[in-house]
Amino acid sequence: MKYWGLAAALLAILTIAPAFSQDAAYTTDDEIAMQGCIEAVNDINSSSDGVETASFTQCIGTASNLCQEQPDGASTLGIVACNQREQAWWDQWLNDTYNQLKDTLAADVFASLKAAQRAWLPYRDAKCAFVYEMWKDGTIRNVLASSCLLDETAHRATDLANAISG
Repeated sequence: MKYWGLAAALLAILTIAPAFSQDAAYTTDDEIAMQGCIEAVNDINSSSDGVETASFTQCIGTASNLCQEQPDGASTLGIVACNQREQAWWDQWLNDTYNQLKDTLAADVFASLKAAQRAWLPYRDAKCAFVYEMWKDGTIRNVLASSCLLDETAHRATDLANAISG
């Protein structure tokens, strides 16, 4: 029975894919905006005498919001494309951070992280498939599902980044 639920979630994700078929690679402008925000968070935290005053999560939406200010960026397809571009950036940061942790953590600790990562990915996809299905009667479903994927990926990336600094 649990396999039917997983199959339904995967089917929903595959259904979402055509709506997200635009190029999801982040741009140089996206990279500049995101790196600027990350550096600002690091600067604030390094000058705060050890008291954390800023979080990487404050950067979520930085590139997507700027993208949405461009022509066609505020349309449904534009918002989805902007969300996907920023998600691609967070996904790259997540992968880079994961690889740093692989190189620095003890083998048993990294094995635990690897298991958590393997569990997180299907969770993210199922959660966002649920959002997509819940809003199936409107065009907002694509915006909400892409926002879900962006948010979940960004939060996971920041969790891993905090593991490095923490």
